[in-house]
Amino acid sequence: MNGCDRPRKFTNFDTSGNPVPPFKDDHELRSYQLEGLNWLAFNWHNGRNSLLADEMGLGKTVQTVSFCRYLLQTHNIRGPFLIVAPLSTTHHWLREFENWTDMNAILYHGNAEAREIMQKNEFFFPGKRTHGVYKFNALITTYETAIHDAPFLNRIPWKVVAVDEAHRLKNRSSRLYLELLNYMRDYCILLTGTPIQNNLTELYTLLSFLHPEIFGEVELEDFKNQYGKLEGSSQVDSLHSMLRPYLLRRMKNDVEASLLPRQETLIEIDLTSAQKQYYKAIFERNAEFLAGNAVSSLMNIGFFLLCCALNCALCFVR
Repeated sequence: MNGCDRPRKFTNFDTSGNPVPPFKDDHELRSYQLEGLNWLAFNWHNGRNSLLADEMGLGKTVQTVSFCRYLLQTHNIRGPFLIVAPLSTTHHWLREFENWTDMNAILYHGNAEAREIMQKNEFFFPGKRTHGVYKFNALITTYETAIHDAPFLNRIPWKVVAVDEAHRLKNRSSRLYLELLNYMRDYCILLTGTPIQNNLTELYTLLSFLHPEIFGEVELEDFKNQYGKLEGSSQVDSLHSMLRPYLLRRMKNDVEASLLPRQETLIEIDLTSAQKQYYKAIFERNAEFLAGNAVSSLMNIGFFLLCCALNCALCFVR
């Protein structure tokens, strides 16, 4: 990460004396989202990558989009910004860019032919292929495409690389981790609602992805030895002190009092006819029926019993 050309002076956004420039269609950030924008911008000014770990539903997406807009409006950095996300959330990212900003955000995925057409028509201005100047501001893609097209995408000097559901990077040996680590990036944001889960190995992996030049030099065993099993208050305090510059974590109950208390409703659903047939066949050890339905062994009988016996309960969370 090369932050030598960043302005060191940072002016904090607030809602009165120094308001955020109006968003598209008069959208407004909530107070904790504005705090998140300030935190991301402050870290950017100080050359420090960020782990935004707000609980799901607090708007990690819009905080990231707002930060990209901040770079464009305040520092004339028009990109390119890279968003790597699950396929299921890519359209949500696109909507947030379109609803909150006037930036040109594109979805980059699909088959090889579709991606090749996008590279020819959506990446560069007609007749111009200037290095570092791109037609789009933000490119939104999937984990799979980021891996498959790494030889092309990792040559782009990304001003921001944001990884949604970044707990997918918890394995340092995974291909996603290794490929994304080779992407050129000026600033990195990891978004996850489950950053630690009392697992020091996963935490160490995320930190070493954020700042390999800092945490990559520390061996995992040394990291574990330093913070132990987090059983003593001194170790917990030490870990919190180390994490504070890099991680922002807020819970709904702490920052959004207007949200109704969470309620769970369990709805039991009967087994389907096919499930009942398998259920009966497993109990009766009817190997002939199971073999004829592409199940050639009863070695996993416990697994099949569990799958069939569980009444697929849907949990609706409000």
